[in-house]
Amino acid sequence: MNAKPGAQSSIFAIPLVREISLVLIVKLIAIVVIRWLFFSQPVDLGNSEQGIDQHFGLGEQSPVSASQATHGESL
Repeated sequence: MNAKPGAQSSIFAIPLVREISLVLIVKLIAIVVIRWLFFSQPVDLGNSEQGIDQHFGLGEQSPVSASQATHGESL
């Protein structure tokens, strides 16, 4: 380098160090944003079966499907 003897040059004067530092900062910001978006709210695990049933539409049976199940009718 063209530094004077005895003069300290900054570590960030090296282009590779600047690029690696920039990439690490961007990745750290991305990880924090992903964590904030997807993991910020706690999950209620109190009655997980009810949530699964609602998700798959298995909650309460409609009167038509319940009567078909009791009479043994099938398609």
